Amino acid sequence: MKNLIKICFVVAALSVASYAAVKDALFANVTTNEAHRANMAIKMPLMMKKMGHPVTIYLNDKGVYVASKNANQELPEAQKHLAELIKLGGKVLVCPFCLKHYNIDPKDLMDGVEISDPKKVEATLFGKNVQTISW
Repeated sequence: MKNLIKICFVVAALSVASYAAVKDALFANVTTNEAHRANMAIKMPLMMKKMGHPVTIYLNDKGVYVASKNANQELPEAQKHLAELIKLGGKVLVCPFCLKHYNIDPKDLMDGVEISDPKKVEATLFGKNVQTISW
Protein backbone atom coordinates (compact mmCIF):
# COMPACT_ATOMS: atom_id res chain seq x y z
CA MET A 1 0.00 0.00 0.00
CA LYS A 2 2.84 2.39 0.83
CA ASN A 3 4.41 1.71 -2.56
CA LEU A 4 1.11 2.49 -4.28
CA ILE A 5 0.90 5.81 -2.44
CA LYS A 6 4.49 6.61 -3.41
CA ILE A 7 3.78 5.78 -7.05
CA CYS A 8 0.67 7.98 -7.03
CA PHE A 9 2.66 10.82 -5.50
CA VAL A 10 5.41 10.52 -8.14
CA VAL A 11 2.87 10.40 -10.99
CA ALA A 12 1.07 13.44 -9.59
CA ALA A 13 4.35 15.35 -9.19
CA LEU A 14 5.41 14.53 -12.74
CA SER A 15 1.99 15.56 -14.08
CA VAL A 16 2.21 18.93 -12.34
CA ALA A 17 5.79 19.45 -13.58
CA SER A 18 4.86 18.64 -17.18
CA TYR A 19 1.79 20.92 -17.00
CA ALA A 20 3.92 23.77 -15.66
CA ALA A 21 6.39 23.31 -18.52
CA VAL A 22 3.69 24.00 -21.15
CA LYS A 23 3.32 27.77 -21.47
CA ASP A 24 0.68 29.71 -23.34
CA ALA A 25 1.67 30.92 -26.78
CA LEU A 26 1.71 34.61 -27.70
CA PHE A 27 0.38 36.02 -30.98
CA ALA A 28 1.49 39.65 -31.33
CA ASN A 29 -0.18 41.79 -33.98
CA VAL A 30 2.05 44.71 -35.00
CA THR A 31 0.67 47.49 -37.21
CA THR A 32 3.12 50.34 -36.59
CA ASN A 33 6.40 51.49 -38.04
CA GLU A 34 6.82 54.33 -35.53
CA ALA A 35 10.21 53.60 -33.94
CA HIS A 36 9.31 53.60 -30.23
CA ARG A 37 6.03 51.71 -30.65
CA ALA A 38 7.60 49.17 -33.04
CA ASN A 39 10.47 48.61 -30.62
CA MET A 40 8.04 47.97 -27.74
CA ALA A 41 5.87 45.77 -29.97
CA ILE A 42 8.82 43.49 -30.74
CA LYS A 43 10.57 43.68 -27.35
CA MET A 44 7.58 42.37 -25.35
CA PRO A 45 7.21 39.18 -27.42
CA LEU A 46 10.99 38.74 -27.32
CA MET A 47 10.89 38.81 -23.51
CA MET A 48 8.06 36.25 -23.53
CA LYS A 49 10.08 34.01 -25.89
CA LYS A 50 13.03 34.18 -23.49
CA MET A 51 10.64 33.06 -20.73
CA GLY A 52 9.77 29.96 -22.75
CA HIS A 53 6.54 30.97 -24.48
CA PRO A 54 6.00 30.09 -28.14
CA VAL A 55 5.76 33.42 -30.00
CA THR A 56 4.40 34.50 -33.35
CA ILE A 57 4.55 38.10 -34.51
CA TYR A 58 2.21 39.13 -37.29
CA LEU A 59 3.39 42.28 -39.11
CA ASN A 60 0.64 44.02 -41.02
CA ASP A 61 -0.29 47.50 -42.21
CA LYS A 62 2.75 49.75 -41.60
CA GLY A 63 4.21 47.06 -39.34
CA VAL A 64 5.59 45.37 -42.47
CA TYR A 65 8.28 48.06 -42.58
CA VAL A 66 9.82 46.55 -39.44
CA ALA A 67 10.84 43.47 -41.45
CA SER A 68 12.20 45.41 -44.43
CA LYS A 69 16.00 45.52 -44.69
CA ASN A 70 15.56 48.99 -46.21
CA ALA A 71 14.16 50.31 -42.92
CA ASN A 72 17.29 49.55 -40.89
CA GLN A 73 18.16 53.24 -40.51
CA GLU A 74 14.73 54.09 -39.07
CA LEU A 75 14.08 50.95 -37.01
CA PRO A 76 17.43 49.56 -35.84
CA GLU A 77 16.30 48.52 -32.33
CA ALA A 78 13.09 46.85 -33.50
CA GLN A 79 15.00 44.99 -36.20
CA LYS A 80 17.67 43.90 -33.75
CA HIS A 81 14.99 42.46 -31.45
CA LEU A 82 13.16 40.87 -34.39
CA ALA A 83 16.35 39.13 -35.54
CA GLU A 84 16.99 37.87 -32.00
CA LEU A 85 13.43 36.55 -31.73
CA ILE A 86 13.84 34.66 -35.01
CA LYS A 87 17.18 33.26 -33.85
CA LEU A 88 15.49 31.97 -30.68
CA GLY A 89 12.84 30.19 -32.76
CA GLY A 90 10.09 32.79 -32.77
CA LYS A 91 7.93 32.98 -35.87
CA VAL A 92 7.48 36.23 -37.80
CA LEU A 93 4.71 36.42 -40.38
CA VAL A 94 4.21 39.37 -42.72
CA CYS A 95 1.03 40.35 -44.55
CA PRO A 96 1.50 39.93 -48.32
CA PHE A 97 -1.23 42.46 -49.15
CA CYS A 98 0.46 45.08 -46.96
CA LEU A 99 3.82 44.42 -48.61
CA LYS A 100 2.21 45.08 -51.97
CA HIS A 101 0.35 48.17 -50.71
CA TYR A 102 3.57 49.74 -49.36
CA ASN A 103 5.68 48.60 -52.34
CA ILE A 104 7.98 46.41 -50.28
CA ASP A 105 9.63 43.65 -52.29
CA PRO A 106 9.53 40.29 -50.46
CA LYS A 107 13.21 39.87 -51.42
CA ASP A 108 13.97 42.84 -49.13
CA LEU A 109 12.67 41.12 -45.99
CA MET A 110 14.94 40.16 -43.13
CA ASP A 111 16.11 36.55 -43.02
CA GLY A 112 13.66 34.25 -41.30
CA VAL A 113 10.56 36.35 -41.95
CA GLU A 114 7.75 34.38 -43.60
CA ILE A 115 5.13 35.66 -46.03
CA SER A 116 1.83 34.93 -44.32
CA ASP A 117 -1.28 33.25 -45.62
CA PRO A 118 -4.60 32.38 -43.96
CA LYS A 119 -3.48 28.86 -42.99
CA LYS A 120 -0.34 30.14 -41.22
CA VAL A 121 -2.37 32.71 -39.29
CA GLU A 122 -5.04 30.18 -38.40
CA ALA A 123 -2.45 27.66 -37.19
CA THR A 124 -1.04 30.12 -34.70
CA LEU A 125 -3.86 32.52 -33.80
CA PHE A 126 -6.43 29.80 -33.19
CA GLY A 127 -4.11 27.37 -31.46
CA LYS A 128 -4.87 26.09 -27.99
CA ASN A 129 -3.93 28.49 -25.15
CA VAL A 130 -2.88 31.40 -27.38
CA GLN A 131 -2.85 34.88 -25.90
CA THR A 132 -2.95 37.92 -28.19
CA ILE A 133 -1.56 41.42 -27.95
CA SER A 134 -1.67 44.22 -30.49
CA TRP A 135 0.22 47.43 -31.23
